[in-house]
Amino acid sequence: MFRADIADRYRKRHNRPHPEFGCGSVGAAARSFARSALPRSCDSEYLQCLRIMIEAQLHKAMHHQL
Repeated sequence: MFRADIADRYRKRHNRPHPEFGCGSVGAAARSFARSALPRSCDSEYLQCLRIMIEAQLHKAMHHQL
């Protein structure tokens, strides 16, 4: 999420994607990491990761509404 934020700020400032982190989306920033296999089921570790991502997005959305 941090890299996506950096890339988004860079894109807005320079009117082009960040050279390493992409256009500012979480997906583009995540592509700079090695991709792991999807879990066979939604185990607790996978669900915990999803929870962290959702909470971070909610925090960002709420912060920008103020």
